[in-house]
Amino acid sequence: VHNHKDDPILIGNIIDNLADFAFEHFSDEEALFKQHGYPGANQQHQSHTRFAAKVAQLQKRLKAGDTSVIQGLDTFLSEWLTGHILEEDMQYKSFFESRGIL
Repeated sequence: VHNHKDDPILIGNIIDNLADFAFEHFSDEEALFKQHGYPGANQQHQSHTRFAAKVAQLQKRLKAGDTSVIQGLDTFLSEWLTGHILEEDMQYKSFFESRGIL
């Protein structure tokens, strides 16, 4: 029985799609920060850069045949969701709400 969650090609495609989505989101988000003068823009940019570097590292390792990245992928993504999206991104919510943007 083939377990799809351990398929390096499938996981590689998922990581590639995640990277495309995240980078487009980061670009849109950072454009809003710049347009509205969000004071935490630099901190957000640094967080986005760290995420991009980690994703690039995962892509490189997987393409080189290192399937061990699959085991840590769910932890990495859940930490990103809770640490960045649910905590860091929520910090700018009130800033934009006060300006009628959200």
